[in-house]
Order: sequence, then C-alpha cells, then structure tokens
Amino acid sequence: MSLPAKSLWHTISEHLSQQKPESAFVELENYLLLHPDDAEAWILKGVLCYQRGDFEQAIVWHERALACAPEHAEAWFNLGMLYFFKQDWHKAIALLRKCLVFEVEHLNAHFYLSAAYTQLCHYFFASAHLERILKNEPQHTQSLIQLPFALHMSGQIHKQSAFLAHLLVKLKTQNVDSVLLEALPLFLGQYLLALYADSRVDDLLLLRQMRELVGEWGFDKPPKQRQNPQLRKFQRVRLGYLSRELGSFSSAETVLPLFKYHDRTRFELFAYSDLAEQGEKVERFKALFENWRSVASLTNAELDALIREDQLDILIDLSGLIHSTRQAVFALRPAPIQLTGLGFGWPTALPHFDGFFCDPVLWPPYTQMICPEPFLYLSSILHWQPPESTRSLGLPPCEAGQPLTLGSANYLAKLGPEVIETWARILQELPEARLCLKTLALNDSYSQEMLWQQFEVLGIQRERIILYGALQEQDHLTWFYSQIDLALDPFPFTGGVTSLDALWMGVPVLTLSDPRFRHRAVGASLMHQLNLPQFIAFSRQEYVQRAIALAKDREGLRTYRQTLRALLEASTICDGPRFAREVEAHLLNLFQAQTTSTDLTAI
Repeated sequence: MSLPAKSLWHTISEHLSQQKPESAFVELENYLLLHPDDAEAWILKGVLCYQRGDFEQAIVWHERALACAPEHAEAWFNLGMLYFFKQDWHKAIALLRKCLVFEVEHLNAHFYLSAAYTQLCHYFFASAHLERILKNEPQHTQSLIQLPFALHMSGQIHKQSAFLAHLLVKLKTQNVDSVLLEALPLFLGQYLLALYADSRVDDLLLLRQMRELVGEWGFDKPPKQRQNPQLRKFQRVRLGYLSRELGSFSSAETVLPLFKYHDRTRFELFAYSDLAEQGEKVERFKALFENWRSVASLTNAELDALIREDQLDILIDLSGLIHSTRQAVFALRPAPIQLTGLGFGWPTALPHFDGFFCDPVLWPPYTQMICPEPFLYLSSILHWQPPESTRSLGLPPCEAGQPLTLGSANYLAKLGPEVIETWARILQELPEARLCLKTLALNDSYSQEMLWQQFEVLGIQRERIILYGALQEQDHLTWFYSQIDLALDPFPFTGGVTSLDALWMGVPVLTLSDPRFRHRAVGASLMHQLNLPQFIAFSRQEYVQRAIALAKDREGLRTYRQTLRALLEASTICDGPRFAREVEAHLLNLFQAQTTSTDLTAI
C-alpha cells in the first residue's frame, strides 16, 4: 500500500472509531478510486451499506470484492449472511458453503448453515454442521443448545439422548456458561423426550428416570407457600394456561375446543403464550382469551411476577416436563392450584402440580401408586377440533387402480428401529404394497437416503418407499390421505393429531398397545373411545398380522372410507362442550376445596 493509500485508510479507520460512518463512506469511495482492486475495501463498503439497511448495494459491493479476490472466505460469508437476513435460505446456503471451501472450519459459517438448514427442515444437515462446530469448539454455547433439537427432528434419538446425558453430567460437575444453566429445563425436557420415543425404555424406567432427574436437579423441593386464597376479591375463577404451543403446533388443536366452550360466566381466561412467532393461527387462539400475555421474552422470574400480578386461582401447564422449558416457573408456585397433563397425558414427577389430567385407558386407577400426581380423569385424553373444510374421499386408492399403500405422517423421531423393522415385515408379507411417509424432515435428501437404506437392509426396495417432505402448496389432509389405504401408527411414541387426521379422512389407523408402553399408547386410547378394537394390536407380531388382514380386506377399507369420519365426529373426542364441562368440574372442585381449606401448606 502506498503512503497516500495508507493515509486514506487511516482516515477511514478514524471516522469509524469516532462513530462517523457517513464520513468513512466518503473517504472509502475516494480510496477505491485509487485502489479499485482492494477486496477488503469493497467488503468494508458493503458492510457500511448493510449498516445503513441497504442490502442490495451491500450485495453488489461484496460481489465486487469477490471479483477481486474469488477465494476470500470472509466475503463469501458476508454475502451468505446478507441472503440469510433476506430469508433466502437456499441462496444463503450456497454462499456459506462456498465460504467453507476456502476456510473449512469457519465457525460462524457452520453455525448459520445449521440455522438456514433448520429453516428448510433439513435437520440432518443442520445437526452435521453443529457437530462440526462442537468437534472444534466443545464449549460453543449456542451449538450445545441447538444440537439436541436438530438430532431429534432428524430421527437421531439415540445420539440425542447420549449427547444430552453427557451434557447434563457436564452441567452438574463443571463450571459452565450461565446461559447453559438457564437452558437446563430445556435440556431435561429434550432428554426425556428422546427417552419417551425410545423403544428400549419402558414406562417404569421412564418414570424412574424422571424422578431421578427431578430429584438430582432440585425440582423436587417443597413448593413455595402462597398467600391466603380467601382474600381474593374476584367473582369468577381466574384461570391461566401457560404454553408455547398456542397456535403454531398441531397439538394445539387438542385444547382448542376447551378454550372455545369454557363457561365465561364462571371463568376468566388468561393465556401466557411462550411462543415468539405470530400469525393467523396465533390470532385464532387470541380471540378466545380475555387476557393474552406474550411471554417468550420474559425470564422465569419476570413471568412468575406477571402471573402473581394477575392473581390467578388456577394455572394449567400445557407442555409437561417433556415439552416445557418453564417448569422452573411452576416450581415458584405463582398460583395456588397448578395442573398438568391436558393434551398429552404424561405426568411430570414434580411436586408443584396438584393434579394430572389423564384417562382411565392410559392410566387405570390401580396405577396411581406409580404416578406422582393425583389423577384427574377425563373421558378421553385427546379432544379435537375437526378441520373446517376438507372434502370427503372416494374409493380407497387400492380400489381405484393404485397399488395398495400403507402410510404415516408422523415425524422421524417416532420411527425408531423397531418401527422400521415391523413395517418392513408387513411389506415383506404384502409384496404388492408400498409405504408412503410424509414429514417436514424429509425435505432433507440425506434423511430420505437414510430411511431408504434402513428399509433396503431389511430387504425392501427403495422404489416401494415413497417419501415426502413439506408440501405447503397442497392441502395436506386431502392430498396425502387420498393416497393412503391404511395408516400405520408408530410406537412407543404413538400419533395423536396425526391419527385423528387419518380417521377424519376415512383411513383406518393400526396402533400398538404394548404392555411395556401402555401409558404412552395414546393411539389405543383413541381407538377405545371409537370402539374400534380391531385397530389395536398388543404385540409386534399381532401388529403385523392385523396390518395384513386389514390391508387384504378391500370391502372393509371401502366401508371405513365412508364411515370413520361420522364415527369420529359423533364421539367424545369431538365433543367440545363435554370436554369443557369435564375439565371445569375438576377445576371447580379443586377451587372450592382450596378456598375452604385452612391447611395452606397443602396447597
């Protein structure tokens, strides 16, 4: 660099250090007139344009930098990030991958590649980049936080549980970033979710693991005492729901009828939505609450204070230990009565819950001795709001000239080795049949390849396995189930809303109620409600036999196509008013008992 150029560059640096970007920009343009081949200067000009909010010019100047220095890794990274911020995920991925060509261990390129892949539901690729970061920088906090989710969604639950078990030991025995400690409830939930999906872990072992973790991390401490509830001054019961699923997840449909049919003369409703995103689905839930609190940005202490300020009588957890990151809030006892279980039917093993909503099929009365929370029985653990507009289907595809097609729209974490082996056995016995799977993670070509290879090892040609990822332009229910003759429910993590979708479209669902996983057999609970015992198997061998029998019964498939929707619609599952009455009866009993109790330590 010549002396005049050095002087100009020094002047630019001075302006930047003095927070004078406009002056720096003018000097930079003068510098570039003298040195048009200086890639660093073009990058700086692009950065200054980005800081102004001028993305298009920032892109132009980074492209100019790369014309001067095609192997400049940081220019490729910056250009990739510009497209990342524009949410052009495919373009961002291509450019960030180019950065790695020239700097293979560029940490930020790997991290933002994982984020872009996650946006596209390419979870396997996302996990691979996060693992690459942790191989080189084991303490990288955000990668430690993001990796379990990517492993889970890509179906790598054994790797997920092993990773989290190791991480939990590290949190217990080593000095770690405070951000990691704050994420402890998230890690515990993700670990238990991996165990919940693992066929190697029976119900008793899972419950024991829950108790051990709750005790080990101090969540079993006696809950804080509340102020005297008799001092309340409100006419209606103040009822709150805390969840991160109000609107964005299919599971939210299982509580929508309750919100819709709540008795507003007796209950004032509060929603504490722990979901950062907004949208049409969220607005639909907002309309059902008198009081809506968006709490995703709040700390646990801030959320506790907000709930106390609202003076709730009852607070209901809609996530449980397995899906929640807010159990620390419930441990602070912000409400006199705290309940869990709605929509998922699995306990928490936490002492700060006064009841657990479930049904007697999943949790018969004699099992209360192994369940930490008192049972609050409902006629069905799942209730459902049917879609507003879905057309009826005609003949099953096997009756309309198509191959016999089995199918599942459950996500990959539910499709463990035992599930794949069992489905492969069915396909071996039905050589003319094919299997159609659809889930977001199958956007990822590598996840598709892994599934195909698993079936090929078991003797099933990949041509018989039809895989679909997200198809936003299609009506999921009509498009997918018009191709399916018989739906196969995974195990031990069975379908819930997915099974109801299939039944609504006239597609029979075969489910497994293995004694080892009885309390997770949500599918069996649904079939019990619908009086469809022929759709329940009690061993893997029986599951195969029933699948073959159902698939070969063409007349039965035709009949189910025309009758299952009406059967479901007339059932307890779709009876929203009854659902609300059953829940409210429990709530009023608990509230009345609490307000007349003088033993406040039992509250």
